Amino acid sequence: MQPAKSFPPVPAPREGQRAARGGLTHTHTHARTRMLQVPGDGARATATMGSGATNLCGGLGLSLGLAGVLGRSCIFYEHPSVRGSLRHQGRALTGTEPGAVQCLQSECCFGLWNQSHILMQGCWSSDRDGCQGVACVPSPRANLLRCLCRADLCNANISTLGAAPQASSASTPSGPLCIAGAVLLFLGCLALLGLWRVKVFSMLLSCRARGKHAKGGPGPSSALPRDPPSQELPALHFLQVLQTGRFSMVWRGSLRGVPVVIKAFPAASDQHFAAEWGVLSRPLMNHDNLVQLLEARRGDGPSRRGGLLVMPLYAQGSLRYFLGQHASPWEGTVRLALSLACGLAFLHDELWRDGLYKPSVAHRDLSSQNVLVRDDGACTIADFGLAIVLPTSPEAWPRDRSPTAIRKLGTQRYMAPEILDESLDLRRWGCALKQADVYAFALVLWEILMRCPALFPADLRGHVQCPGWGWRENRLLPLAVPPPRLQRP
Repeated sequence: MQPAKSFPPVPAPREGQRAARGGLTHTHTHARTRMLQVPGDGARATATMGSGATNLCGGLGLSLGLAGVLGRSCIFYEHPSVRGSLRHQGRALTGTEPGAVQCLQSECCFGLWNQSHILMQGCWSSDRDGCQGVACVPSPRANLLRCLCRADLCNANISTLGAAPQASSASTPSGPLCIAGAVLLFLGCLALLGLWRVKVFSMLLSCRARGKHAKGGPGPSSALPRDPPSQELPALHFLQVLQTGRFSMVWRGSLRGVPVVIKAFPAASDQHFAAEWGVLSRPLMNHDNLVQLLEARRGDGPSRRGGLLVMPLYAQGSLRYFLGQHASPWEGTVRLALSLACGLAFLHDELWRDGLYKPSVAHRDLSSQNVLVRDDGACTIADFGLAIVLPTSPEAWPRDRSPTAIRKLGTQRYMAPEILDESLDLRRWGCALKQADVYAFALVLWEILMRCPALFPADLRGHVQCPGWGWRENRLLPLAVPPPRLQRP
């Protein structure tokens, strides 16, 4: 075996061509000089790398000088701003300037740089990361460029010129996806805008409909949807007077052979007829716990100038009469109370359905006498002669309501204390009237519970009374209620 040939030493470069110590400095415009001494037979090789033919001759001489050394040889450099080091991946060739290392774990060299300067050069830690070519072809990684190669000192010649085609080719498949995403985003925005416009349009229509109902104040004048017909009912027959009141007379009769109740109003009570007709003839007023209006006529019946309201006949009579004749079990008591509560809640609610509107209504005369009992044991609210239709918004309520006119209507024993002592909130009198209905409902509920043997097992005799309020000696005092008579065993 012949000893390795020794390259004659290269004369020392001039001052302007002296290489910088401490690592490889990459530049694209000026020549670089590297001195590398390979141990072995004591030979010394000097390679000078510059532009043009100087780089080619210098790299060839350096590769031949490293041919006798085992392991891959790579250019090593680390920028001062880089954290961490891959110096342990290779062993510096002794006796030379820093700039070349011999790889210990792989046969792969790498280079890492950005658009302005080199960051790292040296030995790569693995041979399986795409390290197959002999040229250091860069591949983009975010804002960095990296190349892997499998030849001695192959990472010495790196450039940023090859990065642009690679980046453009990598971004080409994402072009159609970006266009499709933009189109989908645009269509989604159009769909949301359309839904928003439909929602706003429906809200405007709803507010306009509510405003039309809120223009007129409550009362008989605004409670009349239309005038009742004035022609006679030949199939209507008056049979028996059931009750006579201040504003109307209740008859038992028949309509087309069906038993009915006829409520006849005299001409002087036309306002009460108009109020009850205006409530019962409104749309969406059909409810199981509100009395049903079958027919309405004006100028017919015993009083030729009055009005008539024809309603179904409830054979059980009023709730007061029913409680005086029956003691209801617990199930029957719950049915009476629950049906009465459902009817009052429906009367107080506002309702919009299929373009129709039902306003909130205050009864103002709720009592056990004005509640009827059906054959199935449920309650039905009747007698809407004092009922008042409330506007949609409190701002539309008229301010000219007299406190005296509000207080004097209704049954005194079922009136709320704030009505009797003239402390009703006139700023929101619509809500106050509905609260007064709830107070009257509580008194009727007390009457129902007093006739439940499950709550009061003893036999209750005498007239069923309810607590109330009354005026005595110019003072508002609770009405005295005698205790129930209990039968001793």
